Amino acid sequence: VQRIPLGDSHIPHEVFVEFLQEISSRFSMESYDLLHNNCNNFSNECSIFLTGAPIPEYITSLPSEVLNTPLGPMIEQMMRGMHNQGPPSPGMMPFGMPQASMTAP
Repeated sequence: VQRIPLGDSHIPHEVFVEFLQEISSRFSMESYDLLHNNCNNFSNECSIFLTGAPIPEYITSLPSEVLNTPLGPMIEQMMRGMHNQGPPSPGMMPFGMPQASMTAP
């Protein structure tokens, strides 16, 4: 774990809560995208709002670095397929495979 000081904030709690409500539709379960709209994007927006400074670029650029590798397009296509499929049903793993039982026969 690495702690990175981003600066101080003098934004009142109520104002920050209002900001979170305003951006909530862009950072919902439905809008989440591991490569393009993830927790780092959320953290970056919050940091800019609170301190005026973004989080380090080496964090926000990680998805682009992955996508720019030879396997990047394949990874993006796989992630899109998983995202479009939605969450697995109870008792199922991703891609519709039955989950193995953890109990002894």
